[in-house]
Amino acid sequence: LGLVGAPSAVPVLVAQLDEPFVGREELLTALGRIGTVEAVGALAEIAASRRGERAIEATHALGEVRRAHGPAAEILRKLLELSGDGNLLAATIEACGRHGDPHALGAIRTRFLDEGEGITEVRKAAIAAIARAGDRRAIPSLVKVASHRATDAELRSEAISALGSLGDPAAMGPLRALIKSTRARDKLRAEAAQALARCGDPSGTAEAIRKSEAAFIQNPLSSFNLNTLGIDYLYARSAPRAVATFRRMLRGSASDNVALYNVACTFSVTGDTIRGMRYLWRSVRAGFRDPDYMGIDADMHPLRPERRFHVLLRELGAEIPPTEVERAAAEKR
Repeated sequence: LGLVGAPSAVPVLVAQLDEPFVGREELLTALGRIGTVEAVGALAEIAASRRGERAIEATHALGEVRRAHGPAAEILRKLLELSGDGNLLAATIEACGRHGDPHALGAIRTRFLDEGEGITEVRKAAIAAIARAGDRRAIPSLVKVASHRATDAELRSEAISALGSLGDPAAMGPLRALIKSTRARDKLRAEAAQALARCGDPSGTAEAIRKSEAAFIQNPLSSFNLNTLGIDYLYARSAPRAVATFRRMLRGSASDNVALYNVACTFSVTGDTIRGMRYLWRSVRAGFRDPDYMGIDADMHPLRPERRFHVLLRELGAEIPPTEVERAAAEKR
């Protein structure tokens, strides 16, 4: 019901909110995906209670809303201002990232990146939300987190990954400086090299590839090692080796949706939109169902002009996220 967006089902679903419903999370998610004003109101009431798992699930569901997008975004902005449980705050931040609301993203950037508010998990959620929303205005803030040696290593890693996900050439200089100032065996150095490659400079990937190849030789049956090696090849602009590596994963499991998605990414970044779309559809049929991520993934940008890409995302209940120009115009309004 949620995927087909059936407004007539909202009263029936809302009536079951107080029942001992075993699929409560699915019920709330369905309301979010239907996304009428009535559905948003019901979710807002639960989320505003700030009580337990139910409030967290309702907050996540508000992130699914597309139809009554404005009211849902306004509610999430209000929830963001409330202090409370770290898990609930992280859920609110994640939902704001799904909406891409520029006002909420600005507050998230200031509080959790620039001012360092919140526990590690909350700040990680903030970085993930910014990356998911494709908020390039956050690049200086992400660079600050990634470069600060006193910052938790997990947070620095998340910030580096987000810089790579944004894929903006403006991050190249700071990433090169980070690689230069980091010890050769430091995990962050390899991550920075991969992020730099995603921004358009694959010069630092040779070291990462050597490590991934060594790990693969040591344990050739590990799907994790294969996936890491394939991704390193992908960002080193070695598309044939990347595709061969991901296809090797598919020999072990033909329905590996991550491997299928990564093959789609590889064909996409090389401009082969026909095979890119073919493998993207296959990944979805195999279970890769994260349309919001597909919409903002820099590796998928070459597929965005394709009508079939829009059709696929809409079938999964999502729309193409706004461009930087559209987002700036919305913020100005």
